[in-house]
Amino acid sequence: LIAETKPRPLVTETAETARPPGDFPALVLPANAQAAVLRFVELIRRYHEEAVRSPSLRDGDSPDGIAGYTLVDLVRRLIADIGYEAEIKRIYNEPEEQQARWQTVEEVVNALGAYERDAQQPALGDFIDEVALGQQEMGSDKEKQLARNAVALMTLHSAKGLEFPHVYMVGLEEGILPHHRSLKSDGDDVDEERRLCYVGITRAQERLTLSLSLTRMKWGKPRDSIPSRFLYEIMGQAEKAPGAKRPGRVAK
Repeated sequence: LIAETKPRPLVTETAETARPPGDFPALVLPANAQAAVLRFVELIRRYHEEAVRSPSLRDGDSPDGIAGYTLVDLVRRLIADIGYEAEIKRIYNEPEEQQARWQTVEEVVNALGAYERDAQQPALGDFIDEVALGQQEMGSDKEKQLARNAVALMTLHSAKGLEFPHVYMVGLEEGILPHHRSLKSDGDDVDEERRLCYVGITRAQERLTLSLSLTRMKWGKPRDSIPSRFLYEIMGQAEKAPGAKRPGRVAK
């Protein structure tokens, strides 16, 4: 964080005097903000120099003495240096939102790794250009693998809008789907879990397989699982859900 001050005073001063913003930073920023700007400029300068040098170090050593220095290594260190994950946690209070935001950062790094593996002379600027132009799609490796009939592992949220010939939904158990957090709140949360279940079911084009574990290890001991209420609803036996039947104890 450099400053909380809005940029309007600098824009106004620039327009009225026809001077570039760099001519009068002291007129706008307090001393501590100026120091933060200088640190930021130094950070960018240092990482820019490393980004320019990094392709030649791919088979050598990094400035930190780490073998196999790559652009991915560089970006991961930059993310750590600026405290990006901590800033996400500071801005967003909900753990789910924090996780979603952080996963987006991870996907960018994954895309950079895919680009670096395929490019003859990888450069961070070229990667950014490709992303901006839409030539580098996030998860392109996944698309190539799916074209070869590979298995795609994903959450119900990320499956929205996609379809597959064969879909396997696992963990149809109380506490997993619906999630245990939704069971502790009002019915709206369970309804949202039901909609997610519907999303998963409707992803299948040809065949759908629903499964659950008979037992799960909890605190070092096997515990019987309770079938998801959604399974009973699918079979038209909603009045028997949840937990009226336990796997392994159903009468034959």
